[in-house]
Amino acid sequence: PVPSAGCGTSAHAPVEEQEQTLEVDGVPRRYLLTVPTAHDGTTPLPIVFDFHGLLEGADIHTQMSGYSAVAEQEGFVVVFPHGTGNPLAWNLRLGDDNPDLDYFDAVLDEVSSTVCIDESRVYSTGLSMGAMFTSVLLCERADVLAAAAPVAGLLDPEGCDPSRPVPILAFHGTEDPILRFNGGV
Repeated sequence: PVPSAGCGTSAHAPVEEQEQTLEVDGVPRRYLLTVPTAHDGTTPLPIVFDFHGLLEGADIHTQMSGYSAVAEQEGFVVVFPHGTGNPLAWNLRLGDDNPDLDYFDAVLDEVSSTVCIDESRVYSTGLSMGAMFTSVLLCERADVLAAAAPVAGLLDPEGCDPSRPVPILAFHGTEDPILRFNGGV
């Protein structure tokens, strides 16, 4: 394990889908945080980022994915980031000028400083557009992610040049009526 700054200093009590807010690049952002009862403040726990699809937001996505119950049962921290815009979405652009990459970095920094996280076990998943943003993270934050599991939206963005190979477990149904299995919308 690679203990985060929150290890040994964290007083964060276990919570389920507690709303957290922060400002990133001058923009107020929010996310939901689940910290399992296994969090004792000294044992580094894995962290999973679970990104919502287009339109749905963090609040709806938590109900669909059910990750909070799994996090409690398996002993990991889960973050449900909340996108921006109308419609609510993720920025899928590669490069340093992507505000959602800054947001990911800021949330990881904030949670790592208040919860005892194992920085060698940072994972990402997401559904649909959340899977697409996970694909962007695989390109741009390969040095941070231990692995990823995008659902119904894996991308191979043009210009993707990750700093290292990252294990991926991808899921996509052949009957998906929105993001087709063989490509296209």
